[in-house]
Amino acid sequence: MNRDKNTEKKEVSQLFKITSQISDLLLSLKTERIKQKWNASWSQNLASLISIQISELDKKKTAVLYHNKIQKILTNNEDNSNIILYSDEFKNEQSNKLKADVIYITNLIINQSFSWNLESEMKVFDAELFAIKKVFEIAFNNRQLNTEKVWIFSDNQAAIKDWKIQA
Repeated sequence: MNRDKNTEKKEVSQLFKITSQISDLLLSLKTERIKQKWNASWSQNLASLISIQISELDKKKTAVLYHNKIQKILTNNEDNSNIILYSDEFKNEQSNKLKADVIYITNLIINQSFSWNLESEMKVFDAELFAIKKVFEIAFNNRQLNTEKVWIFSDNQAAIKDWKIQA
């Protein structure tokens, strides 16, 4: 006898039965609440998930602004649901060597810092792109189930504008 799948009665799982029977009891218990947030990678396109902001202020004022913003994020980041990364790159004029640095933070303690010595033939712009690429890799590799936001700070407007146009 073939029954249509739509008319077939579905069995409720045993786990569902048990949890529904004790649901009243669970409400009276002081249980820890957790965030159960899972973002399917296909649910939104990348451009809608990213907010790129480029400061029009000079470098010193922007540094102060970002420092204050980072302190505010860290103060409100009790559950470590925010990841903060800062990338910087520079060329030592005396040795003619490029270096890229990334700092990874989730709370008021610096979690990790990374540094790469790059080829002297590279241009500073390439080092900046390299650092931004590393920032994304570090953020991806350190994400947790409760990660809500990833904040990336970079002092390189040219690389960000280039990436923004391509995105």
